[in-house]
Formats: sequence, structure tokens, C-alpha cells
Amino acid sequence: MRVIKSGSGAQAWSIKAKCTGKGNRGGGCGAQLSVEAGDLFRTFSSHYDGSSETYVTFECPECKVWTDLENKDRPPNSGKLPNKTTWDNRQKRLARKAKKEDSQ
Repeated sequence: MRVIKSGSGAQAWSIKAKCTGKGNRGGGCGAQLSVEAGDLFRTFSSHYDGSSETYVTFECPECKVWTDLENKDRPPNSGKLPNKTTWDNRQKRLARKAKKEDSQ
């Protein structure tokens, strides 16, 4: 494919965030991160009264601690983000693909 006329230069969603461990027992390393939608996954908590909550979470690449984003910081359509298991599987596929491309 080739570009006939350049577009508006729209950027994908991203936010600057700090690794704090918020919502996940703390322990974050304080790294300042540029978090993109592909870095996010949904996490859940269930309560004794039968209610549950959904969170939008990222994993710090330095210390592996999870941090929940504030509701106001969530990307549009955050309800369509993968759960952690699906996100992990996607990360593994991307790593294998990158490794394969590097070896060629």
C-alpha cells in the first residue's frame, strides 16, 4: 500500500502514568511511563455482597507491579480491553514475532 495524501497525523491514545501499584497493594517503583492502549488490560474484584468492579490496569516494564488507572484516565472503549490472560498471550505472540524477525 502507498499513501496518496497524508492524513491529519492523528495519534493513538496514550497517557503519562507513574508506576504506583495503586489498587494492587502498592509497591510500585515510581517509574514515569508513557502508557498506550495496547499496554492495558482489565482486572476485576468480586465482593462478598455479590458486586464486582472492573479496573483498567497496566504492568510496569521495570518492576512488573500492576497499577490501576483512574476512571478519568481510561481510554475510550476501555470495556473492550483484554483480560490479563488474553493480554499475556498477545505479549508472548508479539515477542515471538519480534524474535523471529530479528533472526531473519
